[in-house]
Formats: sequence, C-alpha cells, structure tokens
Amino acid sequence: MIVLDISSFFGRLHPLLVHLPIGFLILSVLIETYSNLFKNQINNRIIAFSWFLGFISSAISALFGWFLAQTGLYIEENLYLHKLFGFILVGISFFAWIIRLSFFKDFVPNKFKSFSNLAIILILFVTGHNGGNLTHGENYLFEYAPEEIKNRFVENHNLLPEISISLDSIKLYSNLVEPILINKCISCHNNELKRGNLDLSSLSQLIKGGNAGSPIDKINPRNSLIFKRIVLPIDNIKFMPPDGPIVSYDEINTILWWIKNSDKSNDFLSSIEIPDEIKISLNKMYNLDFSEKEWFEKIIIQKLDESKLVNIDKSIFQIKYISGNKKFVSVKYLKDNLSEDEFNQLKEIKDHIAYLFIKDSNLSDKSLLNFINLKNLINLDIQKNSISDEGVKILQKLENLEVLNLYGTKISKNSFETIESFKNLKRVYVWDTKISKNDLENFNRQNTSIELVGGI
Repeated sequence: MIVLDISSFFGRLHPLLVHLPIGFLILSVLIETYSNLFKNQINNRIIAFSWFLGFISSAISALFGWFLAQTGLYIEENLYLHKLFGFILVGISFFAWIIRLSFFKDFVPNKFKSFSNLAIILILFVTGHNGGNLTHGENYLFEYAPEEIKNRFVENHNLLPEISISLDSIKLYSNLVEPILINKCISCHNNELKRGNLDLSSLSQLIKGGNAGSPIDKINPRNSLIFKRIVLPIDNIKFMPPDGPIVSYDEINTILWWIKNSDKSNDFLSSIEIPDEIKISLNKMYNLDFSEKEWFEKIIIQKLDESKLVNIDKSIFQIKYISGNKKFVSVKYLKDNLSEDEFNQLKEIKDHIAYLFIKDSNLSDKSLLNFINLKNLINLDIQKNSISDEGVKILQKLENLEVLNLYGTKISKNSFETIESFKNLKRVYVWDTKISKNDLENFNRQNTSIELVGGI
C-alpha cells in the first residue's frame, strides 16, 4: 500500500515535470541552430550538457508518467500513443546527447545532427499534443477559436442522439441523463470495469454508489460527488472524466437539474416542471422543441391515400382536407340516423379523421364505442344526440381530443370528474344540458386547463 501511495504521489508530479524536457530539448536545438546559422562556435561541453539535461529530464518525466498511468485514471487506448512517443523521445534524446559528447562529435556529420534535431521537435509536438489531450481534452486548443478554424480542426465527440419521440414519451433519466453518462463516464464505470467501485451502467447501480458512497445528494445537489467531480479545475487529479472530451456546460446543467429531480428519474418529461434554462440546454443537446405546437404538428402520420376515399358514399359523408399536406380530414354526417354500416365506411381513413360532426343523428351511448378507434380525433361535435354521462366516459379514451360539443345532450354535472380526466381536452360546449349556470361557473373557477361553455 505504501509503495502504491509513493508511486501515485510521484505520478502526480508528471504534469509539472513534463515541461522541463520540453524546455531543455528546445533550448538545445536553438543553441545548435544559432551556432550553425551564424558560424558562432559554442563550447561543446555546454551543448552536450544541455542535451544531457534534456535526456535526463525526459527520462524522469517518462518514469513519473508511467507511475501516473498505473493509477488507472486514464483509459489505456487513449494513453497508448502518448506513452509510445514519450519513450521514443527518451531514446532519441539519449542518442542526441551521446553523439554530442567529445568522443563522438567528430564522427557524426552535422546533417545527421540536424536530422535528429528535426525528429526531436516533431516527436515533442506529437507527444505534447497527445498529453495535452489527456489533460485538457481534445478540443482544448481550438475551443474558443473562430468557427471556421474550429470546424476544421475539432472533431465533435459531444454529439448526443437526437430524440425524435414526443415529450410525452421522454423519460428524465433514460432519455436525457443516461446518454451523457454513456458518452463521458461509462468507459471507466461499468459492470466490468468499476473505477472506484462505481458502476454507472444502470440507475440502480448509480444510486448504490461506490467507495465514496452515493454520487448524488438530492438535498444538496451541488454537494453531489458526480457534480463536484465534473466541475473541478481541469488540472485537478480528481477531475472527471480524466481524459477524453469534458462534460459540457449544457450537460452539467442537465445533470444538476436531474439530481434535484432524481426522485422523478423514471417520470415522463411532460409531468416534470422544466426551467427555461434547462429547455435551452436540452434543445441544444437533443434538438428538443419546447415551443407550443398546433395539434397537427404533434401527430406523426403519413399522407392520406386518396384511393381510400373511393368507397365512402359522398351522399352520406362530406369529407374535406383540413391541412395542406393532406394528412387530416374533416368528416360531416349528412343524414339523421347514423347506422353502424354507414360508420364502417370510415374505417379505412379512421387515423386521418381530425374533425367529426354528427349532429342530431340518433346517437346513443353505445354507438360511441365506434368512436374510440379514432385516435387522432381533435374536434368532436355530437350535439342534439341522446348522450348521457356514461357516454362521456367512453369518449375519455380519445387522448388527442381538444374540443367536444355536447350541446343539447343529457349530460349533467356528474360528468365533471370525467371531463377533468381527459388528457388534452380544452373546451366543452354544454348549452341546453342538465348543467346549471352555477355549476358551470364553479367548474371553470376550479379548472384552468379546461373551459365549459354554455349551460342551461
């Protein structure tokens, strides 16, 4: 344990020591370049000593870097190139020092020395670049560059899957938070490789936590370990993720918001209050649109095949398109006694019926059972039919229904509870029903999302 602590201590000195070989090796190259360009003889011992400092500092730095790699804080495949070029640099700097010693200097051509100088500069650049990526993230250098330069050099690893399902179907954790963890954290914290004994492969394992306990604290979200680690200074040894792309500002915002609402992790987004700032972040990450949409924008459906209209009797039903894209239609019954056979003519286009007008047509509660298959029905006018409170309960299954005209029916205030339970209902016309003006006013005072219009 003591040996491990000592190696970890020296390993953490690597980011500090790594600047020494960079300085010494570049200084050595500059001294020789100056001497060759201006034909100015410089004492060979000074040149050899500067190369020795470059070699010994690169060797010590590489050793401490190897110690740091053994801590398991970095992903091996990301370390590979940095380690490889680091040890190559040690070897070449050793060779560069040897050929500058007095015993060898007359046997090595200057062109060969110039070649070794160029090789060292190139390897320094590659090694330093890979090391910088491990420490600061791949986009660190060009993060604030002009867009043209940024787009050319920065590979976007922060892309999250665009969500095409409706807000009603999006779950807080599995659809919004888990993709971030998969993108940034899961490679080190999964059911096979549990760094810190922390497994983020499932919500239950995340809540269980690791050696440091649960990573989330709902009472004090900013004190949550998962939050504290991703907002540490990037050069802090406990900063997460230790390599690869860092957690973005919008991702941090989303994670903090989720921690505050962690008890709703499995809830749908439509049932959770979302601050405007989070809406902006979710829109940028997942292309989620929180703007209020018209009913026809919410429903995903193909264009109506007009051949399906051929078998519908035009003397019984009047059919009109109500959207320019010919996806939805309005259907009006033209007679006064709707039969089941007549209604069955509409089966082929049932998913495209948005408006349905069947007035004074001898409808009963039982006949409304045919309506529940009209899943995209928005506006239903069944005024002056023998519809009771039981019939309203049947219509409750129409999840997209927004407007319902019950003028001249037999409903009473007993339907209030049913009306309140409709998923998207906004307006109900109840003139000439058993609902009194006083009952209507009381209902409207208590409900802000649904309006009753009319009364006795």
